[in-house]
Order: sequence, then C-alpha cells, then structure tokens
Amino acid sequence: MSFRDYLYERLYPTPAPPSPFDVRYRALAPSATRILDLGAGRGAAERERVGPMTTLVVGADPTRAVASNPWVDQAVLCAGEQLPFVDDTFDVCVMRWVAEHLAEPEATFRETARVLSPGGRLLILTPNLFFYAYVLAAIIPNRLHPWLVRLTSGREERDVFRTFYRANTPRRIRQLLFNAGFSRCTVTGFQHGPGYLGFFWPTLLLGAAYDALVNLTPRLERFRQGLIVEAEKS
Repeated sequence: MSFRDYLYERLYPTPAPPSPFDVRYRALAPSATRILDLGAGRGAAERERVGPMTTLVVGADPTRAVASNPWVDQAVLCAGEQLPFVDDTFDVCVMRWVAEHLAEPEATFRETARVLSPGGRLLILTPNLFFYAYVLAAIIPNRLHPWLVRLTSGREERDVFRTFYRANTPRRIRQLLFNAGFSRCTVTGFQHGPGYLGFFWPTLLLGAAYDALVNLTPRLERFRQGLIVEAEKS
C-alpha cells in the first residue's frame, strides 16, 4: 500500500457514509410508479437500482451509452430540451452530475416539469460553482478537461463531457427552477472527501483540510463541492 493510499484509508475509512442525495432518492423511490433518470449515461459501477421492482425506471440520455445502463428498465435516446414523453408521466426525476452540462438549463427544467405529474419531485446533484475546482474548470477551456479529469480522478476521457455551469449556484438554480414551474426548492451544499486533490499525498492532506473546514459550520456550506437540489412541481 502506498503512503497516499494509507493516508486516504485513515482519513476516509470504508465504507463511506451514504450520500444525502442517495438517501433522499431512496426515500422518494418507493412511492413512485415511474422514475425518470435524466442524463443516465452508461450508469456508474457503484450505483444500484433504486425503488421496488414494480417501479419503472426510464433512463434518458443524448448518447447511445444509455443503452448499456444496467440500472434502468428502459433506455431512451433524447436531449433534455425535448423529452419524448407525454405530460404528467413521471412521479420523480433525478439528475446526477447533469445540470452543469446543460447549454439551456431552463428549457430542460421546463421539459422536466412538463413530464412530471403534479406534486412530482425533481432531485438534482450537481457541482457548486463556488467550489475551487469548478471555478478553475469554468475558466479552463473544455478541450483540456478530459486530460485534467483523468489526471486528478482517473475517470476515463469518454465519460468527460462539455460543461457550461449555467445552473450551478444556489441562487441561479433556484431562479431557473421557479421560472420552469417548480416550487418548494431547497438547495443544500454537500462534500465528503478531498475533492479533486486526492491524487498525491500532499494534495490529499490539503483537500482533507478543506473538506473538514467547509463541514465545520453551516456558514461555509456554500463552498462545498456539490449542490443537492430538491424541487416540487407546482
């Protein structure tokens, strides 16, 4: 075991605590008849199917990778700005690490509201533009992102997509969702781990110090890595 791996295990022992996003999704899923996983992609290996087997989970994505997603019951190739579903189809819609890639987030949110039934819930996990790494990502040209992400996180270049960050501050995403027809919107900052600094032991220590700092008090919540957003269709 390398010194970096040893430090990581000491700082972040496994199993990791569940993400608040996953906790909330699991709470919503049992009462849903149909769930839309918007931007489902190929499905991360660490995920699992959420909800009872009687719940239909539809994965929608603009890439053909969604056809290989093992966590959805149906795969649909489409863009978020033009969803091929009739009004009031779904009870819950989830968007994991998708909002940052939307060129027209309000159009996608309006379509999401249209296909959700009255009282339906939208649950979003997306980067927080006040987090240091995403400030840099918004400045650095998109053509360099695959290389940087592979260097810092080991993620494959095929899973790195263009980012716009047009719905990635608490104030902005609330406004867009209200404009799109949602209400009761809550935005919570979340971070667990060193972010993109875990690739070498000195940077790991720096990232762990940042993690501890922003989780020390709710006043620093706005600087945490992710935003967890829940909104209800009006």
